[in-house]
Amino acid sequence: MKQEQCCLVLFSHRKEAERAIAGLQVTDPDHAAISMIRKPDCDDETTLFIRLPRIGAVVCNGPFSQILQVRDLQNPFWEGRHSSEGKSGNGLGGLAAALHEIGVPGSWHSAYEKAILHKQILLLAYGSEDAMRKLCCSLSGTSVYEPVLYLR
Repeated sequence: MKQEQCCLVLFSHRKEAERAIAGLQVTDPDHAAISMIRKPDCDDETTLFIRLPRIGAVVCNGPFSQILQVRDLQNPFWEGRHSSEGKSGNGLGGLAAALHEIGVPGSWHSAYEKAILHKQILLLAYGSEDAMRKLCCSLSGTSVYEPVLYLR
């Protein structure tokens, strides 16, 4: 896979993340690369859930869900976090393997896993360096957390 650059930002509330996405749809014509990962809410009855190691069920909207599902299938939930076969992302499973694939350094994987586990919402995008720089700039100030840009 082509190496990607990515921009990630955490939100405390789903409505904040949805407002940020709506704002990006106005300012960023390539908004299709944006995804949101969160724990399920009571209004998610017909939503597709992905079950991840250490996190449990999550809802993932956007193109990142495909990467997450492929990584989850390669190292299923019941095999645990580390696979002796090393099938995906150096033996990483679930979210860590998918984050690794889009360019998030390993030292940050557990921080994002814990954030989602504690019901924070992760908004992420991946693509060209120029697009990710613009996107991170557009997301600045939309959350109590500042967006983080990861460049390979």
